[in-house]
Amino acid sequence: MSKILTIDNMLDAAREDKVPGYESFKQQFEALAQELGETLAKHYGIRVTSDAEFQGTEFGGLCVHFGPAFDGQPCPDMIDFGDEGGDWGEWDPPEEDDDEGGTDPAGDPKGAGDGLHLVPEVQGDDRPAQHEEVVSGLEASGPVRRAVLVPAPA
Repeated sequence: MSKILTIDNMLDAAREDKVPGYESFKQQFEALAQELGETLAKHYGIRVTSDAEFQGTEFGGLCVHFGPAFDGQPCPDMIDFGDEGGDWGEWDPPEEDDDEGGTDPAGDPKGAGDGLHLVPEVQGDDRPAQHEEVVSGLEASGPVRRAVLVPAPA
């Protein structure tokens, strides 16, 4: 038999007992969690709402926060399963910045399009598409069964 510790348990132990290298390990795990969170967000067509952070197991451990990419977007089943009691909340538009470049919450180039933006269909989203068509010049980041054009956030 043996004892099994999660990454959160090991980080807690290293922090509490002041193990040399703790801060480096924490930063590395936070960076990996951030990368995975961003990959999941892109896969599900949602957004990461705060950076990955380890706050100890008493506060949830190593966490990434997710939220809707557009108003009324349902929470994907696998995200809900990971935090069944959590609040999906409402769409919170990101603050405007002065950059002309970058992407909007759905990952589309800022300012692109004619008031519509392309978002991947989310598992469990049974709402009818408001507008469907083949859109030239857009590339999917992964396999897409169907994409939905929805009004861009105001």
